[in-house]
Amino acid sequence: MTEEKNLYAPANTDLVKTSVTHYFFSEKEFTVKKNALTADEVSISEPDKNWIRIIGLKDEQLIKDIAVKFHIHPLALEDILHTVQRPKVDEYEDSLFLVLKMFYVKTAIKSQQISFFVKDNLLISFEETNSHCFKKILDKLERGDNQIRKKGEDFLLYLLIDTIIDEYFTTEEKVNAEINKIEDLVNQSPKKIYLTKLIKWRKDILQTKKAIAPLVDVIQTIGRLNIVFFEKENKYFLRDLNDHLLRAIDNLDTHRESVNGLIEMYHSQLNTKMNEVMKMLTIMSSIFIPLTFIVGVYGMNFHYMPELEMKNGYFFTLGGMALIALVLLIYFKIKKYF
Repeated sequence: MTEEKNLYAPANTDLVKTSVTHYFFSEKEFTVKKNALTADEVSISEPDKNWIRIIGLKDEQLIKDIAVKFHIHPLALEDILHTVQRPKVDEYEDSLFLVLKMFYVKTAIKSQQISFFVKDNLLISFEETNSHCFKKILDKLERGDNQIRKKGEDFLLYLLIDTIIDEYFTTEEKVNAEINKIEDLVNQSPKKIYLTKLIKWRKDILQTKKAIAPLVDVIQTIGRLNIVFFEKENKYFLRDLNDHLLRAIDNLDTHRESVNGLIEMYHSQLNTKMNEVMKMLTIMSSIFIPLTFIVGVYGMNFHYMPELEMKNGYFFTLGGMALIALVLLIYFKIKKYF
C-alpha cells in the first residue's frame, strides 16, 4: 500500500482555490451571497445571523483581509493557515476560536482541518476542502422548518460540530468494513501484504484517536466558559456532543484491538502453516533415514558381501526398502501424525 500523508498534514498537496459564501438568515428569511472576491464584499447583515463559509486556503491574502475586517486575532489566523493544529478552543475578548479535525476514508484515513471563529451574530468557518456533510444543515436553513433560524450562531456552531462528530462514526464504519475485508483475506491465506495493511490501519486509527480525544476537553471548556453570546440552554446540547465523542473514541479503541487481534491471528496462522510444513518434512525424513542407511550399507566397497552375489538381491533390496517405507507410513497414520 502506498504511503499516505500524515493525518495532521493538509488534506491536499495543492491547496484548494478559496471561495467565500455568505449566508444571512433570520426566523423568516434566508439569503445567500456567493463568490466574494474581496473582504469589502463581505459585510455583516444586522440583525440577521451570519455564516461566512470559506472553503480553500489558497488565497491567503483574502483570508488575512477577512480576518482583519472581523478582528480575528493574529494567533488564530496563524492556526487557520497552518493546518497542523490539534483540536483546541481559544477565548478572546468578544469571540471564540475553535480548531478541530474532520476525517474520511480512501485507501487510508485522511483528514482536513476545520476552524471556526464565532462572535455575536457571526460565525466564520474555514475549510481546507468542501465538507459536503454540511449540506444537510444548509438544506434545513433554506427550508426554514427548524430551530436553526430561531436560534443564534451558538446553536449553528453546535450543529456544525455535531455534524463533524457524526462523520467520525461514518469514518469508523468504513474502517470497520476495511478491517473485515482484511480479516477474510487473512483467514483464506496469510500474506505479507495483509500484515502491511493491518499495521498501516493500526497507525491511522491511533493518529485518529489522538486527533479526536482533545475535542472532549474542547467541548467541556466551551461549556464552562462564560460566553455572552452563547445561550445557557444551548450549552445543554454540548453534553450530547461529549457522549458522542466518548462513544467514537471507544469505537476507535475497539477497532484498534481488532487490528491487533488480526495481526496476532496472522502470525498464528503463519506459525501453524510453518509447523505443518515442518511436520511433513519430518515425516519424510523419518521415512528416508532407514532407506538411506540401507543404501549406505550396500554402497560400501567391500569385496566379500554375500548379498552382492544373489541373483535377485537388487529386487529384494528395493522390495525391503518399499516395505519399510510402507510400514512407517502406516505407523505414522495410526499415530495421527498426518
